[in-house]
Amino acid sequence: MIVLDRVRRRSLRSMGGALLAGLIFLPGAFLVENRAADPPPAVKSPLSPEDSLRHFQIAPGMKIELVAAEPEVVDPVSIAFDEDGRMYVVEMRDYPTGPKPGEPPLSQIKLMEDRDHDGRYETAHVFADKLLFATGVQPWKGGVIVTLAGEIAYFKDTDGDHKADVRETWFQGFVQENPQLRANHPTFALDNHIYVANGLRGGTIVASEEKWGKKYPPVSISGKDFRFNPHTGECEAVAGNGQFGMTFDDFGNRFICDNRHPCRQVILEDRYTKRNPYLAVREVVHDVCAPAELSRVHPLSKAWTTSTLHAGQFTAACGVLMYRGNDLFKDSLRHVFVCEPTGNLVHHETVRRGRADAAGESVAALYGSPEDPDRDFLASPDEWFRPVDLANGPDGALYVVDMYRAVIEHPEWVPAELKDRPDAWLGNDRGRIYRIVKAGDEAAPRAARAELSRATMAELVPLLDHPEGWYRDTAARLLFERQDRSAVPFLEALVNAPAKPPHRDRRTLHALQALEGLGALTDDVLDKALLLPPQDGRQSMFQPGVGELALPLLDRRLKTRDLPADSPLALALLGIPVNTTSAGKGLEFRRVLALGELPDSPQKDSVLARAALIGSGDEWWRRALWTSLGDRPELVFGGIISQFLDGNTAGGEQHVPVVRELAEVIGARRNPAEIGPVLAALLTYRERDRREVKFRVQSIVLAGWNGLGQGLSRRGESLSATLDRIEEREEGVRAALKILVDDAVALSQNSTAPVTLRMEAIAALQHVGFEAAGRTLLDLTTA
Repeated sequence: MIVLDRVRRRSLRSMGGALLAGLIFLPGAFLVENRAADPPPAVKSPLSPEDSLRHFQIAPGMKIELVAAEPEVVDPVSIAFDEDGRMYVVEMRDYPTGPKPGEPPLSQIKLMEDRDHDGRYETAHVFADKLLFATGVQPWKGGVIVTLAGEIAYFKDTDGDHKADVRETWFQGFVQENPQLRANHPTFALDNHIYVANGLRGGTIVASEEKWGKKYPPVSISGKDFRFNPHTGECEAVAGNGQFGMTFDDFGNRFICDNRHPCRQVILEDRYTKRNPYLAVREVVHDVCAPAELSRVHPLSKAWTTSTLHAGQFTAACGVLMYRGNDLFKDSLRHVFVCEPTGNLVHHETVRRGRADAAGESVAALYGSPEDPDRDFLASPDEWFRPVDLANGPDGALYVVDMYRAVIEHPEWVPAELKDRPDAWLGNDRGRIYRIVKAGDEAAPRAARAELSRATMAELVPLLDHPEGWYRDTAARLLFERQDRSAVPFLEALVNAPAKPPHRDRRTLHALQALEGLGALTDDVLDKALLLPPQDGRQSMFQPGVGELALPLLDRRLKTRDLPADSPLALALLGIPVNTTSAGKGLEFRRVLALGELPDSPQKDSVLARAALIGSGDEWWRRALWTSLGDRPELVFGGIISQFLDGNTAGGEQHVPVVRELAEVIGARRNPAEIGPVLAALLTYRERDRREVKFRVQSIVLAGWNGLGQGLSRRGESLSATLDRIEEREEGVRAALKILVDDAVALSQNSTAPVTLRMEAIAALQHVGFEAAGRTLLDLTTA
């Protein structure tokens, strides 16, 4: 199997394609082999399911078992388990090019059962057929929500024959350019919404009038993912732009992936960034696992790439999953798994929280590292092994969805002469689903014996504290589905039940979210869950752990002003920021985001100014701050400078990003009434402290100056022209600017100053016009 050397540049960029990206090969061309130095003996594919099991190499202490295979399942791309442990399988039988003209679509949803409870799903029903390019499934109210070509639809069997007799279109408008690049993975999340990965091509989504009426306007998801309330149809675009795969951890953090980015954490949701239209946010997602050229995989097969630049790297990452079972690992770490179908492997990394004291790391972000840097979790020399998706099972096992086919790459990504190759369909009669369990516990039952469809509220609520993530998620979904308020007292009791963190934090968060989904979450319950009891007459403070996790629940209350300004929760938000442990800073990060929903006040401005210096070196912290600014950002800026002047905090290099970025936001607002006070604050700082530590002061002053200039420039204005308008209102502005310009000119020519500071001075001169700085800049170019 060899790649043609005539692949176009566009194809090279897209190698691995998207959802199921892989490579199509022909003999006789240039190639780069991408596998281990000492690979196992070559395998003559295809293999039977039983033979495939014998060729896997898996991490020590693990075992792989067959769950389902052809002919019961063919071309599987995703699975989901319903409340009774039955498995829904999405079969994309029309991959890669779809049905021929005049023929019906080929995708299906299978409903599979393990009737004899031996762990093998031997009974298959065609639940829904004649679907076009189905990509994902989510159980809901006895049926399933399905993503397929251009739409989200709902299917349900009402007569008990295991075949859907109800089909409702809920949303339409998802772009249909390529089956690899379509909306996928509908997933019920902790916040009681269904999230859908974009697929990279976006669209303008329209809620079905037949189902939801005309209540909701069209929603553009260009560069965004999508979520909706399955009870009401209320929908919106959300941050992130997932390709094929979406997953959540125990605490509601969302993760996505694309070809070259195996796992990305969504840190700043749209509801935050939209609060400040003048903020230029470079990223709202963070790479948990090393991306692109920094990534490393270890194929056992002849996994070829078209460039040495991509050898040993992710080129087709998909199916990202946070493992949330209790079987494979007994530690408290997060474990993320990602499929790489072109390399015939599944990658595994352990994930930790960013350390507050680690240079370049963020307390808001998660960081992964390979469990074994020299091998992957699961790999096979069989080139037909095509893992494309993963799932958490009711039994605590990790499930692997194997499309099992010769060619995984879509014809769109290959040269014209290869687009109609007949072997592109080889394997369209095959497919496997595996589970991975701990080795040595063969006696443990593997059958999914969940029977939650008939569970009462008293039985469902304790499952929010179950050790298996699947049970917690399923119980939460059923509670939200049924909207039975008889669950409320059980949930409130669960919130208040004693336990030790972090176990208590997870359980409390699930119970609070379930109450919110029932419209029964009261301020009193939130008070008791989130706040420490007040001591010595002081105001209450948020509890570490659950306080951080559940603070987003305040957003809606604050936004709609349902939370009184003098309530304990609101007062705690306006308390003095702390700077203690990493966990304490995590709580402060969430508090900073929540502050953006409070009305402007001197106390809020003061809290933001103090918080700015706590996380000055953390880019995500700073972005959170700027989303929470009100309409008086110059007061926050002044509060920061005041802290430098009061002697308790010495402004220095570590604070330069805070000063520059806040000044840039203020500049982008183009309000002379805000820009004038910023310049005055900088001049005051310059006058009071420049003799003490000259270069330290200049770095802060120049950062503020450059920030203003950059923000104005983004809006098509110059600092020089803006100062003319300010001069009309405030005398002496030009004189103050001349002092700053003279400092910058002198510094730019000072050979004893740090190079970075001289460069900052030169950059500042561009914002004051040629008359003031042109001669200096010309002299520097000829020096």
